[in-house]
Order: sequence, then C-alpha cells, then structure tokens
Amino acid sequence: MDISALQNGDASAWRDFVEGFAPLVLSIVRRTFAKYGRIGAEEEIEDISQDVFVKLSRNRCDLLKRFDPARAKLSTFVGVVTRSTAIDALRRLKPVAEDIDDHADHLAAPGQAQGGDSASNMLASLPRGLLSDKQEMILSLLFDADLDPEEVAGRLGVEVQTIRSAKHKALTKIRNHLSSLEEHQRPF
Repeated sequence: MDISALQNGDASAWRDFVEGFAPLVLSIVRRTFAKYGRIGAEEEIEDISQDVFVKLSRNRCDLLKRFDPARAKLSTFVGVVTRSTAIDALRRLKPVAEDIDDHADHLAAPGQAQGGDSASNMLASLPRGLLSDKQEMILSLLFDADLDPEEVAGRLGVEVQTIRSAKHKALTKIRNHLSSLEEHQRPF
C-alpha cells in the first residue's frame, strides 16, 4: 500500500485502505466493547468503525499524515486510533443500568419459591466463587439487614468508599454472570 498516496487523499488508495482495514477495525471495536463489558449492537459497532475512518480522513487526512512507518506498522497505528475512538464512544454512551430485582427469579435458590426477597437466598444460587466472602457479606448486610453503606463500613471498620466499591464490583460480577446465562438461553 502506498502510504504517501493514502496520506495525500488519493481516492483509489483510500478505497483499498478502507477495504483492507475494515475487518481489523470492526474486530478491535468489538473487542474494546467486550473488554469494558459492553455488547454493542451491530449497527453501533459499524457506526464507530466508520467514525474511525472519518477521523483518519478528517482535515485532509491530518491524523493519517502523523503516521510514521519508521515507528510502527500501519495496522498498529490504525489499531490505536480505533481503540481510542471506541473508548471515546463508550464514554459517551449511557451506562448499562439494570435493577438486580429484575433478576430475582433467576437467582432464587433451587426449591425456593420464586420471588424470594432475601439477598442471601439469591446469592446462594450463584456459582461458588463468583463473589468473594467479603462481597457476599457486604451485599447481605446492605440488602438483608438493610444497612446503609456508612453503617456497614462502621461494622467492618473500613472506609465507606470501600463498601461502595465492593458493592459495585459484586453487582457487576452478578450482572455479567446473568448476561452470560441469558446469552446461552437464547435460541439460535
């Protein structure tokens, strides 16, 4: 591929570049989304991939003109631009917010009536080792004992932010686990 023709905006070189690098860009966008726990719709992935090429061609290919073949391969350069574009897009998206209560039926322990409201009962149905003992205890204190994070922190002798962080990490693990269960239950 003629880099100088590409950097100077040659239409034929640009077509070849887009055609050759589109699979790499799509793959990196998907992997970046997965790394940050986000499953993007195919249209969303394609839009962000197109944003990469727009970014590279903007202002008469200013960004592409910064590519130096002595410092890196073109695929590495495109990969860095793609990852940063995907991360920027993820930052602009609303965070995925799910209510744990929406999954209570899936978390009910075997033999327990559906809709049990005890966090301990829900936690018992999760795979062993998904959460640490400390995370399970914190969730139990927050939801079963209905304590505020400040009260849990006082009982455990830790900072309030430690409790909030542990709760967030535990709920993220549970959401990811539930998402993977839902994916396996989808018909092909």
